[in-house]
Amino acid sequence: SLHGYIHRRFGRLVQGYVALLSLLMGGVALLAEYTTIASIFRDIVGTLDYPIVLVVAVTTMIYTAAGGLKISILTDQLQAAAVILLLLIVGIYVAITFQFDLPTPLPSSLAPNTRGYFSLISLPLSSLSVTFFSEAMWQRAWSAKKKTSSLNKGAWMAFLTTTVVVFVVGFAGLMASWAGLVGESD
Repeated sequence: SLHGYIHRRFGRLVQGYVALLSLLMGGVALLAEYTTIASIFRDIVGTLDYPIVLVVAVTTMIYTAAGGLKISILTDQLQAAAVILLLLIVGIYVAITFQFDLPTPLPSSLAPNTRGYFSLISLPLSSLSVTFFSEAMWQRAWSAKKKTSSLNKGAWMAFLTTTVVVFVVGFAGLMASWAGLVGESD
């Protein structure tokens, strides 16, 4: 594991530091996922936050404990397929039904600004940092050490898919803002 390697290479002190960072990053990621799920159910379905979070947390814990890394990879693949399918459906729907007159020139909210430049720096750096300390990424890398072609193929597929998804979602936000559907506080 990552922590075993760090212990052998740098000693117990650095291993403890990396373990704390990993726990912090994992906690933040879990909190973000649970908060998102709770928000979706609260805003769309109208339910309370906590019961949904508890159901998702317990269900995830059970199937991960029972299936281990294999089931974790399978559920990641299923989630990716679902996201791509939903993006295709929404993309086709929006392409067919988008009926707004787009003003020219672009609104001032779409002009380069400090928040935009900050996002260009902070989002990739935070994602990269979380990935380095994620045990899941290292487990997948080491599980493919005998057949690196699978790892390379998976990494390229993940890179391309993530790039397309982020572009499509970002472009949708740009179009919504350009059409005046997003306020300054949004």
